[in-house]
Amino acid sequence: MRFKIDPKNKKRQFDILISRAEERLEEAKILFQKEHCNGAVSRAYYSFFETAHAVLITKGMTAKTHAGLIALFSLHFIKTKKIPLKFVRFFKQAKEAREEADYGLLKKFTKKETEKIIETAKEFIKLVKSKFKV
Repeated sequence: MRFKIDPKNKKRQFDILISRAEERLEEAKILFQKEHCNGAVSRAYYSFFETAHAVLITKGMTAKTHAGLIALFSLHFIKTKKIPLKFVRFFKQAKEAREEADYGLLKKFTKKETEKIIETAKEFIKLVKSKFKV
């Protein structure tokens, strides 16, 4: 589902979402340092989610669901080549990993898997901050 954003609030909403994404990334790093990999995977995914949400705000849109956000992100930023394809692939993988981390009883993420998710989320935030201005 898609909702319009009031153009007067776009910059403020973008800034808030990027700030939240950076905070989630910091939380992921702290959890990773304490070897709480599943928690770190979850927080890193939400860092990615908040960043993608900020990108949609630049188009005056938001989504009601995680799947909706991924679909809109893909349609408006991946298919138009404004953001490299690897990021939507990662977004989908990170969503699945987050669901496993939060709800899976037997899944224990390795340090290597967790570090990759954290680093890709960090790279995505950096790209969005440098490429998109509201």
